[in-house]
Amino acid sequence: KDRTMPRKLLFVIFDENVCKAIHALWYAQDLTQHGHTVRVIFEGPGTRLLTNADMAEDINKCAALHLVAGVCKTASSGMGCGGGATACSGGKPVLHEAAEKLNLPLLDDMRGHAGIGAFIDDGYELITF
Repeated sequence: KDRTMPRKLLFVIFDENVCKAIHALWYAQDLTQHGHTVRVIFEGPGTRLLTNADMAEDINKCAALHLVAGVCKTASSGMGCGGGATACSGGKPVLHEAAEKLNLPLLDDMRGHAGIGAFIDDGYELITF
């Protein structure tokens, strides 16, 4: 069977829709098993999923496989998007604690948020969920 060249994909979960997010995590695992490199970032409302019981098993599995690049520090702490905007995650600091409990890196390299520039520079293709 011919194999395509391995790809590098960055999944950004920017939605709190459980169905979308679980599929993103399943896709990350599946693509990794097929020889591709996948990293996942939880950003904005997607950080709320860290405390969702329906997501726990899949988040833990992806974290154990080192597929989760991290969680937006600002969104998970409820600090907001800056410029007077409301909190990206809904203002629940408990999300920051959940990320730390799962040993997920808190990303803040873009104005306090999870940047994607380094991933793009490294050849990753961006897919948002």
